[in-house]
Amino acid sequence: MKPVLRIVELVAGLAVVLVLCLLIFQIPLSGSLNLLWQGAFGDKFALSRTAVKATPMLLTGLGMVVAWRGGMYNIGGEGQFVMGGLTGAAFAKLFVIPPHQAPSLIAQVLILLCCVAGGAGWAWLAGWLYVKRCVEVVLSTILLTFVALQCLD
Repeated sequence: MKPVLRIVELVAGLAVVLVLCLLIFQIPLSGSLNLLWQGAFGDKFALSRTAVKATPMLLTGLGMVVAWRGGMYNIGGEGQFVMGGLTGAAFAKLFVIPPHQAPSLIAQVLILLCCVAGGAGWAWLAGWLYVKRCVEVVLSTILLTFVALQCLD
């Protein structure tokens, strides 16, 4: 994409944010945008916090793009992410990590593989419903997201 179009996109995005701030009676520069800037870049830990929170969402979005490129509209990436995390946490709690001790490198790899297997198993359930019961993937993945969030509680 051309650099000029990137600048236009950035300016348009900021204009939308400014208009939305004005619509909810917020002072954009000293209030909302300042808080947004401080949250993302305010201190020496802000950028790492932003990266830690953004990375799982980016990876989930990439997984959904792969499904869309294959012709499936998988809307339930959040539920698959939650179930993958729950599976990895349960595996770590039950089998790998002794109390008050950091996991070894092999244990970390096993935990990540369990996370992948848990998320893939949750997606497989939606695929099974589509193939065997003709339930649309969009509907089943959205509804399975709510089930996954209830499992999280």
